[in-house]
Amino acid sequence: MKCNECGRSMIEMLGVLAIVGILSVGGIAGFSKAMAKYKFDRSLATYSLFIQDVMKYQKDWDRAYYKVFNTPNGQYWLRDLIVQAGLKPDRWQLNEDKCFTDEAGGRQCVDARGLNQIEFQYSFGPADNVKDNERNRRCVAIISEIIRPLDNLYTLTFWRGKVHFGDVLYGKSYCSENVVCLDDLSFGEIYDQCTACSKRNSSCAIVYVLK
Repeated sequence: MKCNECGRSMIEMLGVLAIVGILSVGGIAGFSKAMAKYKFDRSLATYSLFIQDVMKYQKDWDRAYYKVFNTPNGQYWLRDLIVQAGLKPDRWQLNEDKCFTDEAGGRQCVDARGLNQIEFQYSFGPADNVKDNERNRRCVAIISEIIRPLDNLYTLTFWRGKVHFGDVLYGKSYCSENVVCLDDLSFGEIYDQCTACSKRNSSCAIVYVLK
């Protein structure tokens, strides 16, 4: 038997290594995508429970608000009170701006506005930190799966930076012929609203009031 018939040639070995490398990269990319989806799905479940827990103390937040403001014209941030009440999810981090950061990187803010109105803000951050298609997917999921089913939803608006745009959308308990109802929006229309929120390189936020 000739020696060159034993083992593999260098070209064959390089080919095998190249194939293994390609499969490894594909596997890592798929794993990373699956982990990102898992983290966001988990953050949705956590966020839904967080809203329910916060609203259990609605009267307490209202009393705390009126200790500072005599009329419903102010904005009383609730982050510190939420932490003191033990309502902060374990995986959430505290921000310097009186808000939270969830495990998916979303920025969560909560404030009392008087008259038993609690405002929630979910911000996706600058567009250069989160890809537009990912922002849109998160936006649609949060609105359709968490916010729209809420019986105590009053209004929902979109903000890009400090500028409000689009319609004021009303919850099902506050709908009438003279307003735009969130329940009337199709999945595609919600996606269009979310896409509009992602068009510029600025912070995109969903702001909604429960009462």
